[in-house]
Amino acid sequence: MIAQKHQNQEHPPLPKKKRVDSYGNDRKRVYFKSGNSSMLFCKGITENGYRALVASLNDLTNKLGTKLEGNLICVQGK
Repeated sequence: MIAQKHQNQEHPPLPKKKRVDSYGNDRKRVYFKSGNSSMLFCKGITENGYRALVASLNDLTNKLGTKLEGNLICVQGK
């Protein structure tokens, strides 16, 4: 009988080969969370790309005289 491997997490992080590209960049997913709901905003983005995305969205919304109603959350995954 084959024993099943016990995992401590309900949704464990993706293995490295599925979240790192050929250049060694760790790819992530960005979710937009507002209230009790969240949706995938983009995937396959690097950490620096995420920071640039947040800065540009905040800059754009400030120039338009409004603000982003929610949070952008960056998590591991491709």
